[in-house]
Amino acid sequence: MVIVRHGQTAANAARRLQGLIDLPLDETGERQAQLVAQRISREIAADALISSPLIRARTTALAISSVTGLDIQERANLKEMHFGDLEGLTVDEFSAQYPELAERAFDPHNLTLQWPNGDHIAEFYQRSHDAFTSIAEEHQSQTVVVVAHGGLIGSYLRAVAGEPLNGWRTYGLRNCGISIVEVANGVPTIVIANDCAHLDEELAVAVERVRR
Repeated sequence: MVIVRHGQTAANAARRLQGLIDLPLDETGERQAQLVAQRISREIAADALISSPLIRARTTALAISSVTGLDIQERANLKEMHFGDLEGLTVDEFSAQYPELAERAFDPHNLTLQWPNGDHIAEFYQRSHDAFTSIAEEHQSQTVVVVAHGGLIGSYLRAVAGEPLNGWRTYGLRNCGISIVEVANGVPTIVIANDCAHLDEELAVAVERVRR
């Protein structure tokens, strides 16, 4: 599985709890989607393309579809965590207004938190694991590109690596970063996590132009 986090949105740039708020990519996110699509088309012989239906993931998948010719299969269980009443708050606002909840939310070992009118985190992490497991089972001996969200991808990678499931900062997944998980005999192994060479190459070129 070639797992791609969607491109940047305005909420990502502002460090807001985005969850199920269905925002489009911003200008930076659109460019990131083009870059990751180009890299996948050059380096990956993919057999299928699967995406969360939220617009930020769907738009990223469309960029990949446009250069690979793959049809997009949408999976509702690939949606991001629902932060409930707290969606739209910045991380700093969340920490200031709900300090006790924030302490639990950022505890890597906590699996008891229920977001007010949103997801229970243990159920969300199980959904993440089930989503990727079912994709692997359905596409044995194939290479599949999966476009989803930072919270969902991160929780799956932590489960595969045996890390605390709620350790949000373990991988620090960037928008349109690539992670690859190989599944052999039902056992997943992380090949690479958060590969952003396609994003950093363009940044290096831009910096060099400024210096000149």
